[in-house]
Amino acid sequence: MKTAAKDVVVRVYGEEGSQLNSQADVVKSALAKIGGLSDLAIELPDQEPAVEVQVNLAAAQKVGLKPGDVRRQATTLISGLLVGSLYENQKVFEVVVWSDQDKRSSPMSVSELILNTPTGDFVRLGDVAEVKMAATPAVVKRESVSRYVDVTANVTGRSIDSAEDEIKGALRQIAFPTEYHAEVVTDKATGYRTTRSSYIPYLIAAAIGVFLLLQAIFGSWTLALLSIVAFPAALAGGMVALLMTGTSLSIGAYLGFLALLGLSVRNGITQFSRYQALEQTDAGKTGTEIAALGADDNALAVVITALAAAVAFLPVLFAGTIPGLELMQPLAIVVLGGLVTSTVLQLFILPGLYAAVWSPSVRESI
Repeated sequence: MKTAAKDVVVRVYGEEGSQLNSQADVVKSALAKIGGLSDLAIELPDQEPAVEVQVNLAAAQKVGLKPGDVRRQATTLISGLLVGSLYENQKVFEVVVWSDQDKRSSPMSVSELILNTPTGDFVRLGDVAEVKMAATPAVVKRESVSRYVDVTANVTGRSIDSAEDEIKGALRQIAFPTEYHAEVVTDKATGYRTTRSSYIPYLIAAAIGVFLLLQAIFGSWTLALLSIVAFPAALAGGMVALLMTGTSLSIGAYLGFLALLGLSVRNGITQFSRYQALEQTDAGKTGTEIAALGADDNALAVVITALAAAVAFLPVLFAGTIPGLELMQPLAIVVLGGLVTSTVLQLFILPGLYAAVWSPSVRESI
C-alpha cells in the first residue's frame, strides 16, 4: 500500500513474511511510546489470493516423495511448465504442460491432482500436502537481498533529528530473532526533509533578488516592499484550498504556488506602475485618489485574467483524479484557491496599502 511521504521511516528486515509482520508490530508498539510521533503505520503490500501447498513431510516420505518433488509437480499442474516451442508460419507457439482447468479451479479440485512417485505409483496431492487458499503479497519488497517492511510516522512538536535519536535507542532495546533487525532509513526519511529544508536559503536569496528587481523597476523601496509583503496573501488562498480539500503537498501543488507567484508579481508590477504613471500626470491628487483611479483602471484586466485562468483549470478540478491528471489536479486546486485571494488583493488591499503609505516622496531614488 503506497502512502504519502513521512518524516520518519523505520525499516524492518527479515525473511519469513508472517514473522516479519510480527516484528513490524513490535517496532510500531515501541514507537508508540515515543512522544511527538503521530500517524504511525505499517506499510504492508497489497494482498492477493493464491493457492498454498504445505507439504506433509511424513506422508510424502512414506510414498518416497521429497518436499521439492511435491512442490515441482504441484507447480506444473497448477501454474504450468514451459517445455518447448513450435514454429509455424513464422509464428512461435509455446508448449506448456498443464492440468485441465476444471481440475485446478478450487482447493478441493487441486487436492485431487495426481502425482507420480519414484516407484511408478500415483498418489493424490491432498494425501501428501495440505492445499488451501491464502493471502500472499502482490509484491515482495527487498533491499540487499533481504525482505523488508516499513514502519512510518510523522513528527510533531519536536525536531526530527531528536526523534530519530530516540527511535534508534528504542530499537536497540528490542530483542529481534536471528536474521531480523530494524534501522532508521535516513536516505528516505530525512532525504525528503533535507530537500525541503535545503530550499530555505535559496528561497530567501530568491526573495532578496526579487525585492531588488522590484526596487529597480519602481525606483521605490516602499513599493518594492509592498509588493513583497503582498505575495504571502496571494499564496494563502492556495494553501487554504489544499487544506479544505485534504490534498497533500505535491509537485503539482508546488507548481501551482509558482504559477500564483508569477501572476502576483505580474499584477503587482502592472498596478504599481499604473499608480506611478498617475502620480506624474495627476500631480495634484492625493494618494487615495491615485489609488482609486489605478484600481479602477486595472479592475477589468485583473478580473478577466482571473476568469480566464479559472475557466482553464475548472475542468481539471471536476475531472477528479483520473489517470493522467494526478499532477494537474493539485495544481488546479492551488491556482483556483489562490485566484480568489489574489483577485481580492489586487482590487482592494493593494490600493488601500498604496494610499496608506503614499507621500510625495514615495518614489524616492536609490
